[in-house]
Amino acid sequence: MISLAMFFTPLDTEAQWWKFWKKREKSETTQSSQAAESDAPLRRDVKEVEKERKDAEKALKKARKKQLREEEERQKELEKKMRDSQKEIERQQKKVLAENRKHQRKLMRDLKAKSSNPSGKRSSFLQRYRFRKNSGDSFYLSN
Repeated sequence: MISLAMFFTPLDTEAQWWKFWKKREKSETTQSSQAAESDAPLRRDVKEVEKERKDAEKALKKARKKQLREEEERQKELEKKMRDSQKEIERQQKKVLAENRKHQRKLMRDLKAKSSNPSGKRSSFLQRYRFRKNSGDSFYLSN
């Protein structure tokens, strides 16, 4: 009996060990296949993430270029407005100066007309003669 027990015990133990290793191999293979399957999505995810990153960089570059273009356009528009306003100011100044000159000429003409011909009745020859004659000659030309 003891020999029989010893004879069957190692076999039973061997069978149990064999079952354990079989189960372990199955679990290892399923774990390794799961790891391989989980690596594949990781690799896919890495590729997708890389692609998304590149797309995001492209979008950022486009946005940056667009923003720079808009800023340059705003600067050009601002410079144009400044030039236009400066030209308008210069035009106004020229207009004011021209008006002043015009008024000065008119005033000078009025002054000359008043001083040279106060009554406006006599001709220029008579005016000159009157201003050049002696005061005693008033008999010939009277007012």
